[in-house]
Amino acid sequence: MRTGMAKGSEDASPPVGPVRSVLRAAWDRFEAGDVAEARRLARAALGGARGPDEDQAARELAAALEGTPGLAIEPTVASVARALMARAQPPPRGFLFAALALAIGTGLVVLALTRYAS
Repeated sequence: MRTGMAKGSEDASPPVGPVRSVLRAAWDRFEAGDVAEARRLARAALGGARGPDEDQAARELAAALEGTPGLAIEPTVASVARALMARAQPPPRGFLFAALALAIGTGLVVLALTRYAS
């Protein structure tokens, strides 16, 4: 087992052969569990980084992402890149859970200090 890698990337291996599309590379990283790299590559595609097979990859990935609720995806590079970035965002519920845990922990420390400090 490898250590120091993102969750889900133990079995992920780089694609065989050269990747000729930035969107395809972003999708491969997303599927491998590396959402940070997927967001970075999708942002690069929005910024103008293009490969020779970008339009074909956009059509294929638009079909693959078609069932995503709340996202209207067109078979364009910009639309698919925005959809990949939206799907690779961390869920806000995790941040709420972290804030709740921090508030409970702080409350317990304050309670302990006020009770046992005197």
